[in-house]
Amino acid sequence: MQKTGRLTGRVAIITGAAQGIGAEYAHRLAAEGAAVAVADIADGSEVVAAITADNAFSAGLLDYSILSGAETSNNATALLLGGAAIYVTNIIAFGIWYWELDRGGPMARSAGLDHYPDLLFPQMMNPTLAPPNWRPLFVDYLYTSLTNVFAFSPTDTMPASRWAKMLFAIQASVALSTVALVLARAVNVLN
Repeated sequence: MQKTGRLTGRVAIITGAAQGIGAEYAHRLAAEGAAVAVADIADGSEVVAAITADNAFSAGLLDYSILSGAETSNNATALLLGGAAIYVTNIIAFGIWYWELDRGGPMARSAGLDHYPDLLFPQMMNPTLAPPNWRPLFVDYLYTSLTNVFAFSPTDTMPASRWAKMLFAIQASVALSTVALVLARAVNVLN
């Protein structure tokens, strides 16, 4: 690309610049003369893994405090807020996991590198439900995560690979134990 200097003296900050559209924008802006600052997480799975582990630890700690009758489990408002935070974090973290891992991740899916889906969306199983070449977006994975914790099982999107089945099971187990114990204890405290 020929450098025109149109953006000389301008500064651009690009997040997500390690690959894909973020990298392309960074290169083009630099070619136009802009000073480009880039930022990215080399592999976002480490962040999601840390959030997931922290959330699982929090859920385990909350469950333990309820089962052991700890003094901290006597505040119904704190219990419900803590349980809700774990529940919502569970939905978001697993939505990201599904999005990052299905068929090799978003970059591999967009390049069409892996033809065997780990998650079977209804649009994939019945072509009359979607336009040709339909692909799931992040919101589809987030919705899958949401319905998995609400139903404590898969609903419309089925896990096809072993890792997907295990993640669905772990997510549903964390949600079920949190909801059951928090609600039972909160009702007991309120009476």
